[in-house]
Amino acid sequence: MQRVWVLWADCDTPAAIAALDAFRPAPAIVVRSGSGENRHAYWTLSGPIGVDEATAANRRLAHALGADGGAVTMAATILRPPATANFKHTPAVAVVAERIQPWRRVSARRLVGELDDPPARVTPRAERRDVGDISDDDGLRQVAPAVYVQALTGLSAERDGKVSCPFHGEDRTPSLHVYEDPAAGWYCYGCGRGGSIFDLGAEVFGLATRGREFVELRVRLQAALGAWAPAAPARKRADQPSGDLPPNARGR
Repeated sequence: MQRVWVLWADCDTPAAIAALDAFRPAPAIVVRSGSGENRHAYWTLSGPIGVDEATAANRRLAHALGADGGAVTMAATILRPPATANFKHTPAVAVVAERIQPWRRVSARRLVGELDDPPARVTPRAERRDVGDISDDDGLRQVAPAVYVQALTGLSAERDGKVSCPFHGEDRTPSLHVYEDPAAGWYCYGCGRGGSIFDLGAEVFGLATRGREFVELRVRLQAALGAWAPAAPARKRADQPSGDLPPNARGR
């Protein structure tokens, strides 16, 4: 599967169902999934979009509606079709189409272009990828993400902090989020790539973030972004005298 003609949301709470009722444009297809009042909503598109772009768009819909934002947003997901049965219950409950109006089409940009991305999934420091023996006061780590994303990819973030991801297909509904804080870095909700300046550099230059390739990666980043990297504070040697005493006072 390379093209997607429909976007969807799994509304599995009363709040999500209420938000769906108020959402515009309304979905072309609504299916009762067989679990209480839960609904599966589908928006038929006026033109196809890529797989990664569809996943990112589904996540925006889920975030806007308070719907299920997990694996169900993936483009390969198959939700319960009408005229089947939901066997989570005893006896099984019929899955019923509440609305079928496939002629109501909408562009992906109109549908989700103004919707916010869900919050970034912050990875605990202990679980982050190894990027070499670089301390947190390293100047490259302090370069603003908006600066290094533009310098390395040529893409300038809009005021909402989003750019079209250069790493997966055609991203017509920009899914790469550029954060203000260097510690948050960047993250694409379409393909799942993200991280620090080193992770972006690794993607752009085709290098690893460890071993000898990391040394080359850092050299290239320094050449491209050294002007924006604040100088690291000088480190005091173990045998350097304390600032409280003049050098010739040592040992007295």
